Amino acid sequence: MFELTLDKASVVQAVKVHTFDSKARVEIAESISRRFGPPFESQLSSADLAWASWRSAEGSVGMHCSDECWIDFRTPSEQAEVDAEQADRARRDAARPKAP
Repeated sequence: MFELTLDKASVVQAVKVHTFDSKARVEIAESISRRFGPPFESQLSSADLAWASWRSAEGSVGMHCSDECWIDFRTPSEQAEVDAEQADRARRDAARPKAP
């Protein structure tokens, strides 16, 4: 299964890929690494939950696997928007009072 995110000019900004089996997660990660370089963080050997992240000048990739795998490819501009949203959320959360 694939999902595309387009900008206003119909240029692809993100691609989400969903596999229905995680058995090939090491091979998937190796394929991504051939294009984007080695992951800057990863935990691919775990049997329960495996993940890896890549960043390059071409964009970023996040891979999360349990029984299935979800792989998100983002352009640098799309990743910048995601990073800004996460920073804003963290700033707002930090301003909230701590729960008892």
